[in-house]
Amino acid sequence: MEKIPNDKTSFQFKALIGKLFNANVNKTKLIETFGIARTTMKRWGDGLKTGDPEEIVRVFSGPGSPRKLTPDVIAFVEFRFKRIYKENRYNYSQLIREEVQDVFNKEISAESLRPIFNRLKKKGKA
Repeated sequence: MEKIPNDKTSFQFKALIGKLFNANVNKTKLIETFGIARTTMKRWGDGLKTGDPEEIVRVFSGPGSPRKLTPDVIAFVEFRFKRIYKENRYNYSQLIREEVQDVFNKEISAESLRPIFNRLKKKGKA
């Protein structure tokens, strides 16, 4: 048995619903029990079938535009922060955003990166 939070925003909750959907549990009963739309359950189930971590993150993140802060981008930002921040505490954010643009062809705002930078500064990785 597995305990999961009764929270529709929880990854564990979404994964369970996706697994039940993929296991061909009665769709009407799933809708009645959990109050999740059939199309949403199918999207979660299909995301799990891919086995691709980035696709799973995208699918489970909900509707909207694709996320710019993928695991690869975050890892790159953390790697570059360690080196750049030591030498340049003035415009490190701008430099890192320019590198992300060059490497990943993604324009990311300073606000999007601020929580990552704050976490790294707090950890003492600076």
